[in-house]
Amino acid sequence: MLSKRPSELSVADILEALDGPLFSRMAINGHHSFQRMTKSEILLSKVWERVQDAERHVLEAITIDELAGQQRLLEQQRTLMYHI
Repeated sequence: MLSKRPSELSVADILEALDGPLFSRMAINGHHSFQRMTKSEILLSKVWERVQDAERHVLEAITIDELAGQQRLLEQQRTLMYHI
């Protein structure tokens, strides 16, 4: 049973329900402080943070309703047609 309508439920919601938080910021905010990181690690951590933000935005924008509609279209396109 879904707790929300499919149009209100994103792919990010499903993934987080199954696997927990999508992205961990522990490397930046937790175990590794900026004081212990090299300059290149700090630079790359900011790049990866932006990548994760963009990925999260995409996953939040796709709803289960949208995926179900795409699935229905795919099934219609792949239905075998027999002519006698």
